[in-house]
Amino acid sequence: MQEILLLNTDRTDVSSKRQIIEAKLSELRDNFKRFNELLTDIFKTIEIIHQTFNEMYQLKKNIQAKRSSSAHTIDMNNTYVLKVALLVILNDGSIPVNSGPIQTSNFGYRFAMIVTSGIHEHSKTPSMHVSWVICRGEFDPVLTWPFPYPIKISLMDLSGEQKHISHLINPDSNPQSSIFQSPKNTTNLPYEIPQFCTMDKLVRDNSKFVRDGNIFIELQVDFNEK
Repeated sequence: MQEILLLNTDRTDVSSKRQIIEAKLSELRDNFKRFNELLTDIFKTIEIIHQTFNEMYQLKKNIQAKRSSSAHTIDMNNTYVLKVALLVILNDGSIPVNSGPIQTSNFGYRFAMIVTSGIHEHSKTPSMHVSWVICRGEFDPVLTWPFPYPIKISLMDLSGEQKHISHLINPDSNPQSSIFQSPKNTTNLPYEIPQFCTMDKLVRDNSKFVRDGNIFIELQVDFNEK
């Protein structure tokens, strides 16, 4: 009788242990299933991140291409001409007329001209102001710095007499100025010509600097100086 009781006890223990083992196996299967699901989610997330990075890279390339295509390039005479409606600087001189980026070549320097009008600080005379500013470009690391070339900016005489009003920007006069260094930001500080010309030369009747309500400002780079 005692042997039968022991046998029944052993069977009960075996059954109990089997249930415990089966429960643990079931738990392991559930954990393994959840692990596989988690791993699948991780791979999907990695794929999404990879796709997002590819899209961002393509977007960056498109933006760079757009910037490059939107930049003006100086012509074979190393000049660029900005057309400005006189009424714009007369009516609201506080809003600058910006040329947008001008490049010396597809792989060259970038800069811009800015035209405004206002009362000159010292002479108290209404004047047209012109600024020239170096812009950051893609190929700045392979260019020579500080910017070495003289820039001549001229308000063009349209009468045929060629008596332009010109100002020369000569980097050699102050080569250490931050104006001529490789830009660390989007643009450097501008080189300002605060009284490029007085406004009376533009608003007088039959002004030789105005044609059909527009003035023309020429920028010329002198590459022969270096």
